[in-house]
Amino acid sequence: MTVTVARVPKSAREEVRVSLREMDGVRLVEMRVWEVRDGQAARTGKFVLLPARHAPDLAEAIMKAVRFAMVGDALRP
Repeated sequence: MTVTVARVPKSAREEVRVSLREMDGVRLVEMRVWEVRDGQAARTGKFVLLPARHAPDLAEAIMKAVRFAMVGDALRP
């Protein structure tokens, strides 16, 4: 069973869905790009799937990227 916990717009036709699932007794976090095809949402082959125990590290890395992005010149040497 997969439970979607968040949807984040990516573009006018795509979104990233963050979901929780379990496979072979391991809890997983999945971040997958979904797109609209023929008026219906469809999952794509673009995704990241990792054990839930690594989710805090990923969340920290994303927040670090957000902080750098807020500075405005973070990508300049």
